[in-house]
Amino acid sequence: MVGAMEVPPEADHPDAEDDRMIEALIETTADKPEKIDPPVLAPSVLVYQDQSLRDQMAQGGFEQAKTRFPSKKMLKERCT
Repeated sequence: MVGAMEVPPEADHPDAEDDRMIEALIETTADKPEKIDPPVLAPSVLVYQDQSLRDQMAQGGFEQAKTRFPSKKMLKERCT
């Protein structure tokens, strides 16, 4: 347990070495978005619902979709 240690791991942190590591992280990642050419994901990769469910959802609007959500119910005993 951390509490039982004579010198906990977080003692004397953050320190100069921690600051150096953060600076190195920023320097190596800050300009990456301009240099990286991420692969384009095909929409089919992102589809996880069955076709029948997608068809149902495409035909109705948001109001119809809300009818499929569980009703909102306040549990007063859990309120503080």
